[in-house]
Amino acid sequence: MNNISFIGSGNVAFHLSKALLSAGHTITSISSRNKSNAKKLAEKVNAKVCDINEIDDTVNLVIIAVSDDAISEIIHEIPSYINCIVHTSGAVSMDVFNNKFENFGVFYPLQSFSKDRKLAISLVPFLIEANGEAFEVELKNLALKISQRAEIMDSESRKHLHLAAVFANNFINLMATEAYNILEGKNIDASLIRPLMIETILRLEDYHPKDMQTGPAKRNDLEVLKKHEELLNSNSKLQSLYRQISQQIMRKYNGSEL
Repeated sequence: MNNISFIGSGNVAFHLSKALLSAGHTITSISSRNKSNAKKLAEKVNAKVCDINEIDDTVNLVIIAVSDDAISEIIHEIPSYINCIVHTSGAVSMDVFNNKFENFGVFYPLQSFSKDRKLAISLVPFLIEANGEAFEVELKNLALKISQRAEIMDSESRKHLHLAAVFANNFINLMATEAYNILEGKNIDASLIRPLMIETILRLEDYHPKDMQTGPAKRNDLEVLKKHEELLNSNSKLQSLYRQISQQIMRKYNGSEL
């Protein structure tokens, strides 16, 4: 898989193409509906920009790195002469390829990517799936060239992993946003809460999260919970969210509810 082409020029394509280039692979082309982004990425990885139907038939692997909703539509545009192709989604089944290509699969990096932030891709787990054992081994070996961890995982298991990732990343980030909003709304320096947030994550290195739960809901401290809800009287949606999460904690640890 020396020659690799990317469809997509967003965050995932940005990090994967640069990592694969650094690992000694040639990035042949970048195809994207956003021509400006495609040109910028192509310049960084010494690739050409081309339309999807112009991808070279000598390319060893095509990596689709676009939004989940766009994958199915894009597959219809890709020439059937492409021999090996993968997508990078955690939530989309491998069946989306509908046996159009000889070798197809999934090359899913379990991480949240941003072009503006450097990333230790060697620490990112890659989940691999393919329609054949030989291709699966090739994809796993490719992942291990840029990461310390690559595992075979079928589409059903990967969907559950992606669901867990939404809880662990997207939902936690929303909670952090709301915490900042509460503090900034009262002109309190939001940086005061960062050490607490960092420690919450660092503890996962040594403990299971279920053993680290703290707070008024865990302690069944009804007076504090009531006071917190009163502070949120002006924001009924956030108040409801606070109550629902507190109830979930209470049910799990105390068998009780508000």
